Amino acid sequence: MTVLQAREIERSHYTEFLRQATSGAFQPLEWLEQVEHVYPVKLFTLGYFSGDELVAVTPLIRRRMGFFELWGSPMRQIPVPPTTSFCIPQEKGEAAWSALQVWAKQHGLAYLQVTLPPGVAVQLTRGLHLESVENIEIDLQQPIEQLWKNVSQLPKRCVRNAVRNGVKVHWKRGRGVLDDQVTLLEQTYTQQGLAPNFPLEFYRVLLEHKDQLGLRILCATHGGQCVAVIWVMTDSDCCYYWDAAALDEGRKLNANHLLVWSLIRWAKRNGFKTLDFVGAGGRAGTKPGIKRFKMSMGGVETSRQILFRMTPLMRLALRGFRLMNTIKNHLASNLSSRRKPASEGDTPEKVSAANEAPRA
Repeated sequence: MTVLQAREIERSHYTEFLRQATSGAFQPLEWLEQVEHVYPVKLFTLGYFSGDELVAVTPLIRRRMGFFELWGSPMRQIPVPPTTSFCIPQEKGEAAWSALQVWAKQHGLAYLQVTLPPGVAVQLTRGLHLESVENIEIDLQQPIEQLWKNVSQLPKRCVRNAVRNGVKVHWKRGRGVLDDQVTLLEQTYTQQGLAPNFPLEFYRVLLEHKDQLGLRILCATHGGQCVAVIWVMTDSDCCYYWDAAALDEGRKLNANHLLVWSLIRWAKRNGFKTLDFVGAGGRAGTKPGIKRFKMSMGGVETSRQILFRMTPLMRLALRGFRLMNTIKNHLASNLSSRRKPASEGDTPEKVSAANEAPRA
């Protein structure tokens, strides 16, 4: 195995390296600096050197939580999917991890998490812990006829019903995007007693820089009103179902299903190899209906490996944090169920597929 050395590099050098390498939508500085602008985090750009040659890079996020300092690539609870690999290119993953461990030890990091590139395996030693994170993806290299065949029967009916009901799909532009998003977030999250996945300020910042980021907003309208949206990110090979929201009317009209099928067709026509649903479930994986929805649209379950390096104290703190998060989400889910019961004619499958779809 090649021996590499890790050290902090200028952001301009990081960007220059990415111009010559294959990178995901959430690794360029254009995205990460918007995250840094809105969230209480600090971005560090690390380079891995073989001699004097820069052969790989890592965007490393630092977040302070009370007395603790957390480091990650990516970091939880920021708008970078946990399945985003820490290292480019993949074949340098194992050597880069070894170099990153040395760097972490030199700088006294008590907590570090990274998502390993697919196919990279590391030897677990004391202080290291490995976990799997689920994702749902669609292989777009199949014929369009096969992609439609992969969609389950209920979503197919929902797509057809949405078309018959007059739902239209188009790319949304203009100043009204944020105003519509506020209304959509209100009905998708706030009425359930939940906070949106991302603060409104982050949506605003993204819209200001959407051309540089490659951001698109796919919108479903009915009678001239926006009833559902998907915020779409892309890189050279992959199209990402990054965020979604819908009005109650949009869910009743099955606009979510039509939006996803329209996104599949668009991504296929434009040569993307994969549609990435950016996670398998809802917040903290507590919404199984969302996973069923994504898989019913032809998605296939995949997984990535997250590697943790932490002190015993940090391991204990992480367990406590996860326990509190699970209890909080369980209580919120129960409260939501009491506030908004299913109608008598609804089956569990219809509730999961039609009502939970936008809560990604």
